[in-house]
Amino acid sequence: MIGRDAVLVGSAVFAICAHPLAGPTKAIPAITTFVGEGAADTLRTFQADGLGVYRNTVTKGTQGVQSIIQTSGAWELDAYYFTSNRRLYFDLRNPVADSTIADAPIGIVVAPGRLITKCGSTTDNFLQMDPAVPLYNCSLHGRFDYNGRTMLVRMDQAFPGSRNVKVSCTGVDPANASVCQHWRIVTCTAQDAAGSCTQWGFQGGPVDLTANVMTLMEEGSTKGKLTTRKVGDYYMQAEIYVSKQ
Repeated sequence: MIGRDAVLVGSAVFAICAHPLAGPTKAIPAITTFVGEGAADTLRTFQADGLGVYRNTVTKGTQGVQSIIQTSGAWELDAYYFTSNRRLYFDLRNPVADSTIADAPIGIVVAPGRLITKCGSTTDNFLQMDPAVPLYNCSLHGRFDYNGRTMLVRMDQAFPGSRNVKVSCTGVDPANASVCQHWRIVTCTAQDAAGSCTQWGFQGGPVDLTANVMTLMEEGSTKGKLTTRKVGDYYMQAEIYVSKQ
């Protein structure tokens, strides 16, 4: 990602077409909820900032939090490009051995940030998914600030060691059972016999190497051109719920 991850779309009230393949003409305001209990929760390392759920509160395109389902069917949570007191929480205490450079972030970072799903098909995304079939084709991209530097988040199978996230439909439109309106995002890379995501150890404990790995890049500028460099890989887990607002 160089520059903005995607075109930012203002929130609005809209009407949803009954046909599951007919997308909205405007972005859908959404409520985003992270599961996690702060620094004591060593399992979920993407979390909220402790101030509750994220609602779409952007006013006139300049202030608040943008929590939406884009017209393309991508989920976007943005507390980065807008004036907002909200932050995202990244627990970076568990880097992959020998993967980080000398000045890579280590520790807990609570900072302005943005996350967005990048699904690989125009007909296989949050808005057009079959409620009975989870999506594994969606990567998770994002960014956050760290000591005056811009870090780029990549949970994306295009990056060695990392995998896409898993998106499941957790609730449908009461008037149309083929249309999802509640979703669950997990950084799941492998499943046990019961279909649950495998888990991983933390710090001194045993690490399950099937756990998801987040590649962290740094965005910079050289001679007026945006550049990126890899700063490290981290074992990361998240459980995120998204609902139409």
